[in-house]
This record gives sequence, structure tokens and C-alpha cells, in this order.
Amino acid sequence: MVPPSTSTSQIERIKSGDSDSWVCFVELYQPYIYAYARRLGVQPNDASDICQEVFGKLVCKIGDFKRHDRKGSFRRWLRVVTHNTIVSQYRLRTNRPDVLGGSEAQLLFTSIAAAASMPSIDETPDEENEVLQRAIALARVSMEETTWLAFYRTTVDGLSSEEVGAELGKTPQAVREAKRRVLKKIHSLLDG
Repeated sequence: MVPPSTSTSQIERIKSGDSDSWVCFVELYQPYIYAYARRLGVQPNDASDICQEVFGKLVCKIGDFKRHDRKGSFRRWLRVVTHNTIVSQYRLRTNRPDVLGGSEAQLLFTSIAAAASMPSIDETPDEENEVLQRAIALARVSMEETTWLAFYRTTVDGLSSEEVGAELGKTPQAVREAKRRVLKKIHSLLDG
């Protein structure tokens, strides 16, 4: 499969105010942003707040995004926005004189800032896999069961179109077409 990234057309639809594209975008990237925040040591409730704040910023900033030629440039940009949001939250909390939690909380905030200021914003293979798995899950719920099975049995299980067609009572051509529809859906969620 193609390594996941966000398609230019989806970003353009979001920029133009397409609410369905925005909902799909949030479903696809909310777990990604949340997991990134948690890896930096942000507590679960705070990570949820970070997600909301990032999406709030993206409503205004998505128009600023410019695609670059390198793979994953949108997720790199999204990661920078998330990184900056976490750092901003850390600064807000450390500038408050009455921070709750004492030295334990201060240590946590210090570790978040240290992790958030790491120079590399490259994704790990696990992070790419999270986005891909989320896109596959979103594609699956929009497909009929036999279409999904045709895709799954040929792609994951490695069976031929003829074998899957015999199982599902479909022609090999219909199986190939079902597989193509699922891949097209996944690619429309990602950059295919």
C-alpha cells in the first residue's frame, strides 16, 4: 500500500468549507494528534484538550498549508502545529504562579517541554501506521460487506480473484473491481 499522507484534494475541500471533508479529517487525525501528545507525556485529559485546540487552530491555519514535494509534508506541518500548541500550553502553565500539583507537576511540564523541543519532527513508522489503520477503518465502514471481503481476501489473505469470486459468488472481474473501489476510498482519504 501507499504510505499514508493527506490528499491535496481533501485539503482543498476543507479549505473551501466542505463539512464532510472536515469531519473525515478530524476522524482520521484526532487519534494521531492525541497519540503524539501522549508520547510527549501529556496526560489523557490534557491530550484531549490539545486535540481540540489543534483543530481550532487548523480551522484558521489550514489555508496557510502549502504542499511540498516530500512525502508526509502535511503530517509534518500538522505535527509542527501540534508541537507548538503543546509548547504554548506548557508556557501558559509555567507562567501561572499558582500551578496545582507542586514539584511533581513541574517535573512533568519540564519533561513535556524537553520532549516537545526535540529537533526532529519526523514520524515514526508506528505513527504512519496509525494514520493508515485509521483510514482503512474509515474506508471499511463505508463499504458493503462483500466489497470489503473481496478486498480483504485478495489483499490481506493473498487469494486470487478467482478463489475469492468462488467464495463470494462473484466473477473474478467483480472481485477486482471491489478491491479497486476499496483502494480508491483509502487513497482518497490519504494521498494516493
